[in-house]
Amino acid sequence: MTVTKELLRTYFSGQATPFQKQMIADWLKQPANQELYFDWLEEWERRVPQYAPDVDTAVDRFRQRLDGQHLPASAPEQVSDSGQRMPGRQFWSRMWWVAAGTVLIVGLLGYIAQDYIWYKTYATDYGQTYALVLPDGSAVTLNGHSSLWVPRFGFGESLRRVRLSGEAVFDVKHTVSSQRFVVHTLNNLDVEVLGTEFSVNTRPYGTQVALNRGKVKLHYQDTDRQERQLVMKPGDWIAVDEQGALKRGSHKDAKQFAAWREQRFEFDNTPLQEVITMLNETYGYTIKLADDKLATRTLTGTFRARTPEDLLEALAQLLDLRMERQNKTIVLSTPVTNL
Repeated sequence: MTVTKELLRTYFSGQATPFQKQMIADWLKQPANQELYFDWLEEWERRVPQYAPDVDTAVDRFRQRLDGQHLPASAPEQVSDSGQRMPGRQFWSRMWWVAAGTVLIVGLLGYIAQDYIWYKTYATDYGQTYALVLPDGSAVTLNGHSSLWVPRFGFGESLRRVRLSGEAVFDVKHTVSSQRFVVHTLNNLDVEVLGTEFSVNTRPYGTQVALNRGKVKLHYQDTDRQERQLVMKPGDWIAVDEQGALKRGSHKDAKQFAAWREQRFEFDNTPLQEVITMLNETYGYTIKLADDKLATRTLTGTFRARTPEDLLEALAQLLDLRMERQNKTIVLSTPVTNL
C-alpha cells in the first residue's frame, strides 16, 4: 500500500487508522516526500476551511475551572489503612483540569508556532525593501510591507515552493532537472515557473503578475470557484481580484512593475485611487480623498521620489490638489477657489 493524496486527505481529516498513520510517518522520513506532504496539506486546507477556535472564551472557562467554579461537590476525605489522608474527588478533578489545560496550551503554542517551525520568514516593514538569495540561487527582492515564507525542510529536493504576501520581484534560477518553482499568493493563486524573471504583487484586494522573460503558468480559482490555468508569455500582464475575476494585458517592459527598486514610480493611465491604495498598503499611510470623483482621475508618466511623501507632493501639484494632514491621515481635496 502506497501513500496517496487520498490517504493523506483521510489523515488530515482525522480518520486515518493507526496502521495508516505509521505508514505515513515512515513515508515522511524521505526528504523528497516532505515537500509533497505540505503541498497536499496546503491544497486540502484551501478546500476544507478549518475551525477557528474561540481561544479567549476557552481560556476563561479553563480559569474558572481552576478557580473551583462548576466543580463537582468534593467527596469525603479518604484515609488509607496506614492512617494517611488520601486525595479526594475535588483534588483529582482539579488535577485532571490542570493536565487538560497543559495539553491545550501546548497544542495552542504548537499551532501558533507551526509557521516558525516549518518556514523561514523574511519580512519588510512599511517603506522598506530587502534583497535575498534563496538556497537554490534564485534572487528575490521584497517591497515594503511584504513577507516571504521559505520551507526550512525539503526546499529544492523535489519542488521549490514559497509563499508570498505583499510584493516581490523573482529572478528564478534554472535547475538541471528543470525543477518547478511555485509562488503561492493570496487569493488562492499559484505562479509556477521554470526559469524566469517576473514580479508579483499580492494584496488583500487582488494579485498582479507581470512577466519579463521566460514562461509562467498561473493556477487560480475564477469567479465560479473552478480551478483554472493560464500560461503567460514575456510581455504579458495579469491581474486577478479577490473574487477571481481576471484581467489580461501587455506591457513593453516588465521593469515598470518593479520600478520601486530604483525609487521610481511608473504609471500608465493609472487611477488616482489605485495609486493611493498602493501607498497605503506598501508604506503604511492613511490617505483619503475628500471627493469620490477624484478617484477616477488618472496618472501617466515616471516619477522619481526618494520618499512616498515626495511622490505625494508631486502628484498633488500635478493634479492641482490640496494636501491636508488630520492627525495621522492625509486628505487630498480640490482647492477652494474664491469668486
